[in-house]
Amino acid sequence: MSNLNFRPQGYEINQELSRNSGRITYLAKDIQHDFPVIIKQFQFADFGSNWQQYEAHQREIELLKYLDHPSIPRYLDDFETETGFSLVEEYINTGSLEPPRHFTPTEIKQIAQEVLKILVYLQDKKPPIFHGNIKPENILVDRLGTIKVYLVGFGLEGQNPGTLGFMPPEQMFKHSLTPASDLYSLGATLICLLTGVKSSDIGQLIDDTYNFNLESLKSRLDKRFIDWLKRMVAPQVKHRFPSAAVALQALKPLPVVSKPNIFSKLIDTTSPKIWPPLIGIATFSFAVALSSVLTTSPPPERVFNDSGFSSNAVERLLTTGECSNCDFQGVDLKAMNLEGSILSMSDFSAAKLQGVKLQGAVLKLTNFPEANLQGASLQGIASEKANFKQANLQGANFQGASLQDADFQGAFLQGAYLASASLDQANLQEANLQGANLENVSLRYADLTKAFLNNTNFQGANLEEANFEGAYLNSADLTNTNLQYSNLQNTNLEGANLSNSDLTGADLTNSYLVNADLRNANLTGANLTGADVRNANFEGAIMPDGSRFIQ
Repeated sequence: MSNLNFRPQGYEINQELSRNSGRITYLAKDIQHDFPVIIKQFQFADFGSNWQQYEAHQREIELLKYLDHPSIPRYLDDFETETGFSLVEEYINTGSLEPPRHFTPTEIKQIAQEVLKILVYLQDKKPPIFHGNIKPENILVDRLGTIKVYLVGFGLEGQNPGTLGFMPPEQMFKHSLTPASDLYSLGATLICLLTGVKSSDIGQLIDDTYNFNLESLKSRLDKRFIDWLKRMVAPQVKHRFPSAAVALQALKPLPVVSKPNIFSKLIDTTSPKIWPPLIGIATFSFAVALSSVLTTSPPPERVFNDSGFSSNAVERLLTTGECSNCDFQGVDLKAMNLEGSILSMSDFSAAKLQGVKLQGAVLKLTNFPEANLQGASLQGIASEKANFKQANLQGANFQGASLQDADFQGAFLQGAYLASASLDQANLQEANLQGANLENVSLRYADLTKAFLNNTNFQGANLEEANFEGAYLNSADLTNTNLQYSNLQNTNLEGANLSNSDLTGADLTNSYLVNADLRNANLTGANLTGADVRNANFEGAIMPDGSRFIQ
């Protein structure tokens, strides 16, 4: 470094911070303005890099010039050197998340939200920008006063090859990045913080199927937050949140820490304040009281009466965002903003909820039978076992929602947007989803018996072992879908596009496949007994006996 001189360019080197293959990072001073800067020197000539790599880095610099976000260090300057070029960036005087620093779970949630806000900014660009190398070393956190988060390491890390353990599987296998790719890396980073594991040891938490072991977190973190983490680091892209915006909305309302055990607080047999002879009496009395609580469910809290709303209940809903086990039957809440609200076990039967905003809401066991949710915003909701029977959900947005075991029997979902949602084991019998978008949705083991699915978009969906018996899938787009072992008996698939789909072991008995497109589909072991395949296109398909169809 003694021969290094950047004074002609206006900078004075103070110290070397890091050295990687082909790149050296320095802390320097802008001589004219007398403030610290970061200089990254890229030495292409010395490390045998080719001209294409040089051009790629130049394109990245042009990109950095247009980034304008308070949590991204600003581009200041760049200049050529004898061996390559150097990039000058704003200096952020704070440490990264590696080596591990102690943060409370609540602080870690704050860090997650701040990084997601940065990713929302990047993904909103046209075209969207993907970081490609999020890890503890590339996240700077200033915790003096309010937590401030900065994201560094953009694009100039050797075209962002990623870091093992933090790279999503699609990046490891050189597939295209998506908005969900950076979410995987962020999720892995948060897991490092929560477990105290060094980034270099993250492999200890990942099994051979790229799944993270989060068992050590279950005793102290809320299950809903752990489920959110699991979705962030799901090995398959289709099982993650589709974007940073959806992940952020889903995270906002979630509690992080598990509630303390009520039993340990009420009965402490080791406490010297309770005389031994009284312990048995206290335990017996508590058991009787507990039995009464468990056998008598509390009545749902009414939020309105004959003269209108109960001000106390409305205040609770609007100010705290929480109203579990509440009775909203027939209530008019049209266009109300209930983002992130916790409404578990509440009853919205026949409620008027047109255009309501419920992004990121927790709706476990919540009832919406016959409710009007037309045009509602439900992105990223967590609604396991929610009841939407006969509800009007026309044009509703469920993008990225978690709807496992939900009941949509007879619901009206025409034109609804369910892309990337998880509907595993959901009940959609006789539901109307005509023209709906279910691209990349997961409907494994779901029941869609006699559902109306005309013109529905299922591209890339996972429909493994789903039951479509008697359903109407006329002109539906099922391109590249997983229909392994699905039940398609007596199903109307006239004009449907099933090209490149996997129908291994599917039951198509008596199905109506007139004019259907099955080019390059995999029908190995499928049952086509009684199927009407007039004018169906099987070009290149693998037939039930394993042979390739040749026109």
